[in-house]
Amino acid sequence: MSDRQRHLAELLFSLLPADGSNVGNAALLIQLQKSAQAQGLRAGEADFQAARQLLVDAGRAIKGKGRGGFSARSAVADGADATSEFSLGVWAAEICESAALV
Repeated sequence: MSDRQRHLAELLFSLLPADGSNVGNAALLIQLQKSAQAQGLRAGEADFQAARQLLVDAGRAIKGKGRGGFSARSAVADGADATSEFSLGVWAAEICESAALV
């Protein structure tokens, strides 16, 4: 991995909302291109895909499906232990609550 790829991955990570909310990939690509250009770099779709995959592989971001897809910070990226019993319990309670099962 080159310094440029690593830099673009960090730049992309900085564009993902800290609260873990989703961002559409088309909008995120445009944001990455603008941010990279402001730093004198070029970033195309292939650069975006590579940077996003680096973040996913490192457990710092997640990919979402759907038309165009989306990206978001993972819970692990914010220092939370996504596999902890508490995290899973809270997540399960939220799912049940949203489905009116509680």
